[in-house]
Amino acid sequence: MLRNLLAGSISLVLAAAVPSLALAQGEDDNRGNFAKKGSLLFVPNVELNWDASTGEIVRDTFIQLTNDGPSTVKVRLWMINGDRPVCDGSEPGCNSRDFVGTLTPEQPAYWAASTGSPGLGVPQSSVGRFDELDPDGRIDPNGSGRLVLRGAMIIYAVDTAEKPIRYNRLSASVTLIDYANASAYEYNATAFQSEAVNEGEHTDVNYDGEMDLDGTEYDYAPGKLLLEFYADSTAAADNTALSGAQSAVTVKVNTQLILFPVDNDTRDNVEEPYHTVTVADYVLHDQNENRRSFTSNHCVACYDNRFLSAIHPIFTRFFLQHDKGKARIDTKANSSACGDVDCDGGTDLSVNTALLGVSVKVLTFVDNGGIAEAGSSLVGQETEAGWVRFEIPDGGGEIIDGKTIQGTINGTTNLGGGRKLGGK
Repeated sequence: MLRNLLAGSISLVLAAAVPSLALAQGEDDNRGNFAKKGSLLFVPNVELNWDASTGEIVRDTFIQLTNDGPSTVKVRLWMINGDRPVCDGSEPGCNSRDFVGTLTPEQPAYWAASTGSPGLGVPQSSVGRFDELDPDGRIDPNGSGRLVLRGAMIIYAVDTAEKPIRYNRLSASVTLIDYANASAYEYNATAFQSEAVNEGEHTDVNYDGEMDLDGTEYDYAPGKLLLEFYADSTAAADNTALSGAQSAVTVKVNTQLILFPVDNDTRDNVEEPYHTVTVADYVLHDQNENRRSFTSNHCVACYDNRFLSAIHPIFTRFFLQHDKGKARIDTKANSSACGDVDCDGGTDLSVNTALLGVSVKVLTFVDNGGIAEAGSSLVGQETEAGWVRFEIPDGGGEIIDGKTIQGTINGTTNLGGGRKLGGK
């Protein structure tokens, strides 16, 4: 299909809530967050949107990845299709593909999800197109009539044998641009540092074939997420709401919530990699400090992206009876709300897992049809362990004492980490 950008120039105002990486960490010292560098990065939202008849890109995602260090380092990029599979085999889902590339010392790099270019390294090498996960896409669930592909990415430092290593010098930010609406927003990837070993050494210190987010191999994941939101369809942003302006401008506010489970199986050398299925659970308070209870059947299978009003009516102005609210998001186990995700004929029960997320305020200027967006990563609360299973490539290492696999960074031997033979 065509992958041409819409012709003509447009003016963009980036509406971003991206904090400085220099922010003091406080309680986040041992919890992954979006205001620091790390060895393992999560990009919870990548979107492509294109015209079904012409193939022209209408919405694209640009990923900026930076090596803020003096060493050349290899990185593995995992791209994940956020749509669940269609069980008749007509559409793939929860599938992934990977790319291994090199960042040179102090290199800032970027690429477009639609093309994978310019890419990494000097000279630059394309990382591959995101739409290779599903070239046909899906019809936009938000009713635009266009085709969409949405999902996430996981990025982590590896050695020359492509095994995870400590290199707490990586950071990433993400810019989503809507060419049709001349709007855009930006957010930071969530970074997890490793403290268990020295720089360049393997992080898998318990040899289980997983990057453990346990406060040792890598930072903990957040136990809960905090969502601050305007009720869908609120008029709180109208210029007459508080300012008393004489010339009324009507602004409709709706919020998209993107959730991505931390627990992931990034191996492509297994027949059936594990896919995380969970149900998001909410504790909600309105502006008068009232706790609003409701039963959530919000399934998150691999990834989820929807407007708040599609999750539950309580998120609308009509039912909340307030313009503003907040919600703590956790997960719950043993729910059958997701149905048969892996298409094996049975019901997949949800599991408890840590989540990462992005919220996007979509402001529609009713009088002229203009649209603006403001996105931000969700703030984490408390801590919870998580894991990312990684693939062990064939060869590329030496067995030491029958258990540890040797790795290298910049040609220097390191004796950390690795995994036992015959592990997961």
